[in-house]
Amino acid sequence: AAASLLNNSKDVEAANQRALAAAAAAKQGDLANEKLLSGQLPAGTLGPLPASATFGAVDARGQAVVCGVSMNNLFGTGRIAQRSGIMLAASPARFPPPLLSIAILLDRGNNVFHGMAAGSGQEGAAGAAAIGLAAGLTGKLPAQPPEPGRANVIFCRDGVPKGGESCVWSSDPRGFGVAVGAN
Repeated sequence: AAASLLNNSKDVEAANQRALAAAAAAKQGDLANEKLLSGQLPAGTLGPLPASATFGAVDARGQAVVCGVSMNNLFGTGRIAQRSGIMLAASPARFPPPLLSIAILLDRGNNVFHGMAAGSGQEGAAGAAAIGLAAGLTGKLPAQPPEPGRANVIFCRDGVPKGGESCVWSSDPRGFGVAVGAN
């Protein structure tokens, strides 16, 4: 999906559909790299999915992490464990697995971090991550992914630790997240 956006940055809907097809094929265990890279995937749907959240961080040495988490339902069970204040997650046996969509872009040969993208928003998560990844590769902060997708991105054109001054970060404004940093 990110590759299709690099070819046509305006066709966000087609990229979102391609990401959804790839996610559907992967959930069915039918995703060979050849199919994915060729773009020869049938249209796919995932049905209702649990809510998720994403976040990431990178330090001045280029050590990075990007995470996708879920409580397997919106607000888990909706109950709080006694005397702990911890909201309980729903059983994964009762709900379909969430679509956790994350990517890190790095130069392994030189051990240099260049970016990350993380998507959430049920069936929109894969498209949101692809849109964020493509935007980072082109050097532009991402446009908003189609609903219900949300994207969080960090990209460093010159890489970290080489040129941390080139970093930009963004949290989807519709997701009430936060994106902070210092160059």
